[in-house]
Amino acid sequence: MNPRIKYSVGFVCIAVILSSVVVADAQNRRNERWRDTPNRYWAQLENGDIIIGRDLREWHHERGNPRLVGKPMFNRDNFLRLLRDTTVQPRRYGAHVQFHNGDVLPGRVITARDSSVKADLPPHLVVAVTEPLIAHDRSPEIAIYPAAVARIVLQGHGKGPYEPGTLVFEDGRRVRINAVRWAPGGLRALTEDGFVSADWLEIAELHLPQKADDVIEAVTADLTAPCPTPDSRVGRIVTESAGVFTYRQSMVKIDSERDKFFGQYHAIQPAWSFDAIRVPIEYIVTRSYRNHDAIPLSSLPAKRLAQRSFTGADWPWRRNRNVRDGELACENMIADLGIGMHAYSELAFELPAHAKQFSAWVGIDNAVGGGGCVRCRVYLDSTDNKPVWQSDFLRGGAAPVKVGPLDIRDAKRLILVADYAHDKRPKGAD
Repeated sequence: MNPRIKYSVGFVCIAVILSSVVVADAQNRRNERWRDTPNRYWAQLENGDIIIGRDLREWHHERGNPRLVGKPMFNRDNFLRLLRDTTVQPRRYGAHVQFHNGDVLPGRVITARDSSVKADLPPHLVVAVTEPLIAHDRSPEIAIYPAAVARIVLQGHGKGPYEPGTLVFEDGRRVRINAVRWAPGGLRALTEDGFVSADWLEIAELHLPQKADDVIEAVTADLTAPCPTPDSRVGRIVTESAGVFTYRQSMVKIDSERDKFFGQYHAIQPAWSFDAIRVPIEYIVTRSYRNHDAIPLSSLPAKRLAQRSFTGADWPWRRNRNVRDGELACENMIADLGIGMHAYSELAFELPAHAKQFSAWVGIDNAVGGGGCVRCRVYLDSTDNKPVWQSDFLRGGAAPVKVGPLDIRDAKRLILVADYAHDKRPKGAD
């Protein structure tokens, strides 16, 4: 494990009043008219600079230096943080696999294989991926590590939050499970009362039992996977089919052969996959980059310690989305990684050994508009301790505030608190 791991969150966004945010399935707008829109690409660099334009050059060359309207994206002193193609949007997906690190592979699990079937691989699951994704050898099947899987959805779009240790049948039955043994045609699960068997056609969803150590191992694998350039940044892409893939930047291969339907591909290999995956460039919605020793806080095991609401409504916190399942955005900053939470809330995140520092941006989500007023705090291990950071009053419509870097060495938990901030709030604040 890397002894210099830093924990970061792209954004901590708090929606503090009821607001209406409509999240609709985006329609495919990938045509020449939209491609030529002047603001097709939106980019933000590490220093906060925002670049908007349609002239993106050299992205399709392995040794190129990508530029947007002439400004370099991979400048070591001011690297690209997030690039977004505004002409495509993620749409709701059907069958998919969700991984402990937050990645998502659109497709259907079709079988499990042991090493006797394919001698060069350990036991693995096979996923028939959703078009236009394909394996690097143009096969429609991808082999994945079972230990990295958090949730498998086979029917529908996935209902409700992740519930570790839950088997949901197609007929609606729900069974609590403690362990799973894979089989070619399905699985056998251990329950409190014995074993239950199910084939793939019977299963709607499988939420695998979760152990904090397994999650942390899967997350740190993004940093420790073999890579020819150890300090290569960690990249993350989101596709139109709502696929999410984390990879090392130096491991990307760009296919020179152009597909007549889907254009050019980026070939990447996440730590959870045995196969390289070809992702059409035109289907990529966002790309983001972080340092080689940084892990998003949103990918670590977490527990809600407290939540209170004046209205009595329960607003669940969300990973990488705001509390209304919308995009994380505050003033002119957009983030694909972060935490959405509602005041009053306390969230505790497990920190593995060797965590060094924590950095973040915090603010009120744009969905709230100009309303809302909160104060935020960060604690280590317990809220009985003195906070290691606390904000002034944060108001809707204001720019986000930088947090840290905070020294978190020797801490086992990091706790985020979003408070109401009613007392002594600024004049005119909600």
